[in-house]
Amino acid sequence: MHGRGARATFAGLAMLIAMLIPALAHADESITILPGDFKLSGPNARQSVIVERVHDGQFTGQIGTDLSLTSSDPSVLKIEASTAIP
Repeated sequence: MHGRGARATFAGLAMLIAMLIPALAHADESITILPGDFKLSGPNARQSVIVERVHDGQFTGQIGTDLSLTSSDPSVLKIEASTAIP
């Protein structure tokens, strides 16, 4: 149950970040969260996540300055210091 909810919450998080970065308005630029899909099993599970800039289909670097990841449902998934926690 937590796995599906965490994936849905993480997908919502990715969409929110994409809307909040106006500098990436060009069609050949985007961002992505890596890993794109993951499963956290158990209360001690952890997963580091990063946001990468993509230009013409190529990863061009991590976005980290002044970027804060948050979950749309902290009761399912929390993000602390770029780490996903169930």
